[in-house]
Amino acid sequence: MLVAVGSVASASSAVEVILGLGVVLIFAGTVAGAFGARWARRRSAYGRHEMLRRSPDACSRVTEPAAGRLSCEPRGPLADVLEPELVRVKAGTLAPLAGLLERGRRFGAAEDRVACELVALPEAFWLVERNVLVDGSRIPFLVMGATGVFVICASDGAWTLEDLRVMSVLGVEIRRRLPGYDGEPRAAMCLAFDETKPRAWFGGEDFRGHGGWVLGVNWLRTWIFGFGWAHGLRNGDIRRLDEAAGPFWDRRSTARLPVVPNLG
Repeated sequence: MLVAVGSVASASSAVEVILGLGVVLIFAGTVAGAFGARWARRRSAYGRHEMLRRSPDACSRVTEPAAGRLSCEPRGPLADVLEPELVRVKAGTLAPLAGLLERGRRFGAAEDRVACELVALPEAFWLVERNVLVDGSRIPFLVMGATGVFVICASDGAWTLEDLRVMSVLGVEIRRRLPGYDGEPRAAMCLAFDETKPRAWFGGEDFRGHGGWVLGVNWLRTWIFGFGWAHGLRNGDIRRLDEAAGPFWDRRSTARLPVVPNLG
């Protein structure tokens, strides 16, 4: 009788141990899944910007425009989606919107071309940020590293002194956010499909001395490296800046109506 009781007690203990291990494993799996999901969200947030900044292979598909069109991954003809093709509005109805989209595609192609040139900068010594918002304005490329800080706008060819003035003013705003930094951000218009040698342009009294550089994309890295190391950031500065920039999704604010429109 005592042996039977002991056997029952041993079996009960074994069941409790198995159940306990099961609970521990389930808890561990839940925690691991949460961390994995958070990591996946953080990685996906970088999106296309992170791909271009860290993966040179992603840029090998971007080349000079051929016959007026950028050669990237092939775009399938939309006309093949439906047969027969149906039309509801006149061509003249679509023309104004098509012109707007065409301009946007050209600027997108120009920015991709410049991004592919900047991705070759040594990662440990350079930080390339796309689409930096400053008080409602956009800096297409903010480049920081061994020879200084650069505010760069990509162009498909056209540019004005007003473009340079805007980039120069945005450089001043970036400088304000670097207290103690002894250099000045340099503004530039990069012509994505031209081979123009770097040249400085500065406006007169109306522009209050604001201006910057105009150069072709093939000169971009040479121009960046041409300023020496006196006002550059070191690899430790780049690492700390990258870490401090996050993004930290647990700090995001709750949804609300915007104080300033999120435009531009």
